[in-house]
Amino acid sequence: ATNARAYPGSCFMRGRRNAETKGGTVSEAKGRAVSASGPWKSSRLCIAVGILLVGVSLFFGRRPDDVLALPTGVLDKRQCSRASHRKVVSKCTPQRSCGRIAMDGFASDAEVESLTAIAARGMAMGGGSGGPTILDLQSGALSKDDQFVDIWVLFNVTGTRAFTRSELSAYHQVVGRIQEALDEHFGAERAFLTSPTFFSRISADKPPLIPNDEYWHSHVDTLQYRSFVYTGLLYLSTAGVDFEGGRLLFEGDGGEAEAAVSPRKGRLVLFTSGAEFPHRVETVSSGTRLALTVAFTCDKRAAIENFLERAIDDS
Repeated sequence: ATNARAYPGSCFMRGRRNAETKGGTVSEAKGRAVSASGPWKSSRLCIAVGILLVGVSLFFGRRPDDVLALPTGVLDKRQCSRASHRKVVSKCTPQRSCGRIAMDGFASDAEVESLTAIAARGMAMGGGSGGPTILDLQSGALSKDDQFVDIWVLFNVTGTRAFTRSELSAYHQVVGRIQEALDEHFGAERAFLTSPTFFSRISADKPPLIPNDEYWHSHVDTLQYRSFVYTGLLYLSTAGVDFEGGRLLFEGDGGEAEAAVSPRKGRLVLFTSGAEFPHRVETVSSGTRLALTVAFTCDKRAAIENFLERAIDDS
């Protein structure tokens, strides 16, 4: 599930300028955007990029400063938005109700460390100029200044070793387990991984330079990414330790925050992507927040068949 250049968590990116690169020198590749295909070309991108509050459990409440603890592992059900879930797909789309659930310790410390290393190596090839940075390994989209470049092309033109399949094994395994959790809690056994699925990083020390850097606006994932049916957010950093602010705030009918989720390393949040759950990311006031957004669809045409096909074999 985004409204800014790269809007970490569930949604980011109101739209980033893209320019095609037709090869050329290293300096040319670095100087202009290398075309990144897929949803990153749309005018509004939602990165359901994680989002959050301190504590050992998930917190829900009616106001950002007044939240109630909700036991993890419990599906919080909600009536689905009919407009968001019109097409019914057996064993995939929400049936009787929509919902949201948080699970602590979903990813192990070792897995979080591996995922963080992947994000760090990839983002070192670029980096957004104003706060958010996005890395989508499937499409190759990487924030660089105020544009997106293709990280796989950059690996090639700079002579940098690309990600290997073994290097991305933790990523592959965690995404697979998230899909299993989706089936377990939502009965979506026929859901497909879809794009964008990406890492998002928000750095508080970089003020927004362009409108796309404003990641904190309210959004609905299905409106920003039409293929989304379910949004997964896996947190790779902890609020109150790695950063301040940055909670995921679910909103009520009047736009007020009615529930808040604080990020915690290894914590997974799954929720239906429709208008039943409008949400936003609280401003990160200090530090750096890192999360992985994993999206699922019921439309086979929008499925990612092999999301690591551009990785190289180990030599």
